[in-house]
Amino acid sequence: MTTIRTIGAFALAAAALAACGPRTEPEAPPSPTIEFKAAGPAETWICADGQTLSVTFQSEPAAVEIGTADGAQLMLPPVAAESGARYESEIRFFHVASDTAVWKNADLAETTCAKP
Repeated sequence: MTTIRTIGAFALAAAALAACGPRTEPEAPPSPTIEFKAAGPAETWICADGQTLSVTFQSEPAAVEIGTADGAQLMLPPVAAESGARYESEIRFFHVASDTAVWKNADLAETTCAKP
């Protein structure tokens, strides 16, 4: 009987220690990588406030990539527009109509841009 109690006590202690060990959380699945396909070459746009933008329109999925003078590369998805094409995020937009556009970047004032 003593042997069974001793084995039972050891088994219970081992189970308790195993439960106290480090727990490993399951790893989150990796974020999907979206590859954009350019619909054409980068275009230079000059803005009224002096900014120069490098603008590349993407076809798959639809988006516009805007490179700013400070080196930022911004990707904006399309949204519905009454005229032209509008690309927008929570704090930026680029609204194109023909060869002019209105650019708004974060808390800077809106500016009009055009292809030279």
